[in-house]
Amino acid sequence: MREVGVEPHQKLEVFLPKLLTALERRGVSEAAVVLTCKSLMAGGKQPPIKTVEHYQVAWTACDAAADILTTLDDSSDGAVWCRALARRIFDFEADYVALHGHAPLNPGGPEATDGPAGTA
Repeated sequence: MREVGVEPHQKLEVFLPKLLTALERRGVSEAAVVLTCKSLMAGGKQPPIKTVEHYQVAWTACDAAADILTTLDDSSDGAVWCRALARRIFDFEADYVALHGHAPLNPGGPEATDGPAGTA
């Protein structure tokens, strides 16, 4: 593992249970939670995202991971995994727009991408 000198919550043994809890709290199916955690533990290159359903799970997992991690720029396994997953999400979004002429439904809703809406 590459996690030399990273903050405790960036270490995989601390990060993984937090990610599991966050995914369950966000309503991700048990099968998707297991698949996400297995991909994190296995490391390596993220496979391309091929379906909107996979995109939604990947987006939710990446968003949850970014909430847990303090930085995505260190060499921790969680940060490396999150950056690779984000790259696959961006690739899927670009391919989807090219094919359909619009972005896929964002699982986070407009507040996650456009900021809070409304007036005070």
